[in-house]
Amino acid sequence: MMNQQELRARESLCTQEHPPKCAARCPVHVDVRTMISSIQKGDIAAAMKVYQKAIAFPNIVSHLCDAPCQSACVRTDIDEGIHIQQLEKYMAQAMVDKARGKSLKPPSKGKSVAVIGSGLSGLTATKLLGSKGYRITIFEREEAIGGRLRAYDELILPKTMLLKDLESLAIYDITIKTQTTVNPSMWSEIISTFDAVYLDISKDAFEACVGAPFEAFTIDAATLSLNATISVSAVETVSAELYDNVFAGGSLYRNGDKTAIVDCVSDGKMVTNTIDRYLQNVSLTANRTGEGPIETQLYTDLEDLIPEAAITPANFENGYTANEAQAEAARCLLCECLACVKNCVYMQHYKSYPKRYFREIYNNLSIVMGIHHANKMINTCSLCGLCETICPNDASMRDVVLEARQQMVSNDKMPPSAHDFALRDMAFSTGDQFALFKRQQGFERVSHVFFPGCQLSGSSPEHILTVYPWLCDHIETGVGLMLDCCGAPALWAGRESLFSEQMDAIRSRWDEEGRPVFITACPSCMAMFKEAIPEMTVVMLYEVLAAGELPSKASKKVPQTFAIHDSCSTRHETALQNAVRKLASDQGHTISELKFSRDKTKCCGFGGLMMFADKTIANAVIADRAAESPEAYITYCAMCRDNFLGQSKPTYHILDILFGDAADDLTRLKPPDFSMRHENRAKLKRKVLSEFWGECVDEPLPKVAFTLAEGVRDLMAERNILLEDIEMVLAHVKMTGNKIWHAQSGLFMAYYQPSAVTYWVAFEETASGYHIKNAYSHRLTIEI
Repeated sequence: MMNQQELRARESLCTQEHPPKCAARCPVHVDVRTMISSIQKGDIAAAMKVYQKAIAFPNIVSHLCDAPCQSACVRTDIDEGIHIQQLEKYMAQAMVDKARGKSLKPPSKGKSVAVIGSGLSGLTATKLLGSKGYRITIFEREEAIGGRLRAYDELILPKTMLLKDLESLAIYDITIKTQTTVNPSMWSEIISTFDAVYLDISKDAFEACVGAPFEAFTIDAATLSLNATISVSAVETVSAELYDNVFAGGSLYRNGDKTAIVDCVSDGKMVTNTIDRYLQNVSLTANRTGEGPIETQLYTDLEDLIPEAAITPANFENGYTANEAQAEAARCLLCECLACVKNCVYMQHYKSYPKRYFREIYNNLSIVMGIHHANKMINTCSLCGLCETICPNDASMRDVVLEARQQMVSNDKMPPSAHDFALRDMAFSTGDQFALFKRQQGFERVSHVFFPGCQLSGSSPEHILTVYPWLCDHIETGVGLMLDCCGAPALWAGRESLFSEQMDAIRSRWDEEGRPVFITACPSCMAMFKEAIPEMTVVMLYEVLAAGELPSKASKKVPQTFAIHDSCSTRHETALQNAVRKLASDQGHTISELKFSRDKTKCCGFGGLMMFADKTIANAVIADRAAESPEAYITYCAMCRDNFLGQSKPTYHILDILFGDAADDLTRLKPPDFSMRHENRAKLKRKVLSEFWGECVDEPLPKVAFTLAEGVRDLMAERNILLEDIEMVLAHVKMTGNKIWHAQSGLFMAYYQPSAVTYWVAFEETASGYHIKNAYSHRLTIEI
């Protein structure tokens, strides 16, 4: 089972919850993304509310902010960063006369804080500490609070904006002492009278306060690095007293008078946290890593981004108009990763992203809940691997989901019917009706084995009858034929032992034959062999065909433009992808590459047994892929072709292009259902034994004769019911006589439960047998 350490490691790969670069660079971490999203929608009040959460004095800061966020904006890689400070200024001006919700005076904490100096850092600390219920006294040597804020030109910081923000202090328990210069005697009284002291003053002012040179005091580097505020302690040569309750920020902390406006705000916020912790007697440094500018790993895809010039205010002094602000806000990408989610219908359906999925899956496996609530999500992933390919950190839903399925099986928590149909289909392909191994006639040992795979054999068996003789003609050292299943359904279902059992059987045959080269026509088979039998040499049929001379009966289909759909099972098989393109091009066709092709190809909806877990999602996956190009598709996976054809997307298997009838229009064909696939596989086995080895095999007689009413076969295909399932129910009726008369419909009803699924049939009896009017299945157990 995945442990907590593994979970955290996997969660760390997903950066979706990391902040955008603009917010990360901002020392106070304004939620720029949400703020600009509100501006885009024209909701300035909501945008201002977001801004006020980070900025105690929004009118002041919006006009003076140094905007480190703009230089961090990802748009700087292609054009120009978003003019965030101009947007902040626009918000403030638009909302300055709007009434704001009234703040309630907080209950007193009974402790006092002295703030010496009233620059933006000191004012920020004053307001935030006041909002926490502390009594604040400001000592300011000038005639009014505000420090250098009052020196700005009216065009830069209008006095109305300054005064509007300062008015917000009135609600708190704040005493303001202006024209008060702190001298050494006052200093001694202040540090003994107040529970904490914050210094927002220059180096010279500090020396005047304490009556000693600044160099006589030490700064705690450890505290500085952790919380960007400092404790000031007197050196013994000056005084034996240690000033543990004194903290500094702003100009003194940064050793200069030109501290950036947003850094002053940051100092005020951080010292508020420090003083609050100090007065509550808790750690000053624990969990402080997110303060100040930080690095972010958030990935933003800029591949399709078109450069767009920034909007400059027509009247720079007045700032943006409403239209200008919205136009500039519209340039914002609202950065988030979601690279995998944006390109995965499955993840979009469940409305989350890998980090949360990993946690949900872990919790689902850890908590004993019987049939777990996340089972459907776990069993629906196609295991295609696109997320890992797209993710800059290789976060993989496939790995986590597959492990979860395997654990659910091993703990007997996997619903027995979840993969029942797919596993029964696999059992048919590994059973006597289809499985076969034969050496080319005249050879006691062969150097190659053709393993076409069960899905191509069930979908287009005629291609095996064409390809196998061609291989025998072109490989002088002999080619065997092996009809079987690679075990992919077992692996995808989490049935490790069943998958291993099937791989062991194939490996055993491979060893007995002297380890021949396996030639497969199925991408999934290739992937399974490479994963489970890495020592086996496996090549795809299409690479062999591309290197040889095609049969004279090769199709002469009229040249046209096709888009290639690469199989997700072989997304990293470049040689295979090139071979398929060469085969199509050599026939005179033009190739149009899909956006998601080769290593970034998308699933057709069959992988991972998605189709059996949730047909709604699978159909949405198919539709999404089919809509990617108006061109007809060429693929080299039988299930891919059939899934696209099932939604009327013109699609050809590469073997259809090479060996099909040149006049064939597959868009008019309906792909075979699974009953027909079984029938095709069984017929293929009989045909190859007859044509290539001269062996006659009698066609098995049906257990019970029956006919289907119009539309019933389509219903059966939709409900994953096979003709053989109907046969089983009717055989059970014939043997036991168990059936129910349904008076309302005038039909007999009967059921049979061969394994985890119960099958029901509604029928009428005729002179020639049974006539089926309806069929359905469920997962209940019938007890009589």
